[in-house]
Amino acid sequence: MTRLTDVVGIGEVYEAKLIDAGIESLGQLLEAGSNPTHRKRLSEETGISSRRLLGWIKKIDPFEAIFIEVKYIRLLEAAGVDSISEIISYDPLDLFELLVDVNKDSRLVKKLPSPKRVEDWIKTAKNLQEVE
Repeated sequence: MTRLTDVVGIGEVYEAKLIDAGIESLGQLLEAGSNPTHRKRLSEETGISSRRLLGWIKKIDPFEAIFIEVKYIRLLEAAGVDSISEIISYDPLDLFELLVDVNKDSRLVKKLPSPKRVEDWIKTAKNLQEVE
């Protein structure tokens, strides 16, 4: 299970508030914040603004749903790719080459995803819907 704190912006304080509200995994956060009504309820329970929750959910929804490992999520974020619409906008080979270039500078991962894996992420992302 990926920890809530693996999402950029969720530190230990926010994680504790989410856990107190019964949110212990990214999947639970996605479910609890998938639409405005649910986000508002979660915001009231945690004291975390709906806007902040939505920001986190928009970051994790495509990656959690596509089953991208945390190390690759960080690489994608470093490349400026942090939503379904951004993933879909790329040609698989172009995205792979971008990840190679970003990793040359940042050295975030020891082993890059294969071009086929990047293609699979894009295909899966095309089947997903944006969070409301």
